[in-house]
Amino acid sequence: EVVVKKEPPKKVEPKVVTTPRPRQVTTQASLETVIDPSTGLMWQKKTDGQKRNWEDAKGFCWKLEYGGYSDWLLPSKDVLKDVFSKKHIFGPLPTKLSDRKGYLLGPHWSSTMLSGSNFIWSFDLKNGKLKDTDKSQNYFVRCYRKNSDKEFKITSETVIDSSTGLMWQYEPDG
Repeated sequence: EVVVKKEPPKKVEPKVVTTPRPRQVTTQASLETVIDPSTGLMWQKKTDGQKRNWEDAKGFCWKLEYGGYSDWLLPSKDVLKDVFSKKHIFGPLPTKLSDRKGYLLGPHWSSTMLSGSNFIWSFDLKNGKLKDTDKSQNYFVRCYRKNSDKEFKITSETVIDSSTGLMWQYEPDG
């Protein structure tokens, strides 16, 4: 019989460096896009104001050439939910109603299909409500792209940095 003695774990104090996060990161395309500083994802600053069914929404992001890029994606419900908690990165909502076209108004399509059905998750970026929706409905589309070597996988419970393997508990309102 082999007996292996385990050493008790050594207590290592984490080294924490805090720096204030900018509200918006300036890029060459900053008039058209914003970057979420916590995930590195780049977003359309505004939608085109058009509502589309789900199939057209997927095609729109796939074909989109915007801000000097052509690798745009339709976000998952979890990515939309995450950006809702940081919607200030898109800038303030214009006070004049006529200037609000393309801002965070109303439900947006996600790429996430409801298991075993013909329904898709939509997420309202105005009020934070998640809803199962028939594909034929017409909703807004806000595309995003992966902006750097950093890639984060966001689920309803965790955020994982694929470049380091680090995982954090996800608490959007915490």
